[in-house]
Amino acid sequence: MASKLGGLGWVPDAALVSTARRTRETARHMAERFPESSFDYDDSLYLVGERGLADTISDYDGIGTLMIIGHNPGIHDLAISIMRASGSADHRASMRLAAKMPTGACALYESEEDGAFLPVHFLLQNFLRPKDFPDLAG
Repeated sequence: MASKLGGLGWVPDAALVSTARRTRETARHMAERFPESSFDYDDSLYLVGERGLADTISDYDGIGTLMIIGHNPGIHDLAISIMRASGSADHRASMRLAAKMPTGACALYESEEDGAFLPVHFLLQNFLRPKDFPDLAG
């Protein structure tokens, strides 16, 4: 997925990562693809809900592109909440996101506003799932 994100021009300035084993493994692969990005590990992301994630994201105001590597249901709930607040540039992406956020999926949002994290400013641009890319199998 890191290669797919990079190929689309989505390069994180920073990544916020849960300290769970699987998320650290994912972050290791992302860091290989994005060596210029900083990776911050946070114990509180393991069982955090939508509101806690939003509060943590607010700590990163001013970062250009932030990647979050976390867990469901919190990450999926937050992704849907942001989409409901601001909408989507891609109807099919919004339908896939609403249905399920499987392991390895990426919800990509863009904001025209610099500054504080306000979900209403973030429009869903794309939603990528590993199964969308048969070349990733194996």
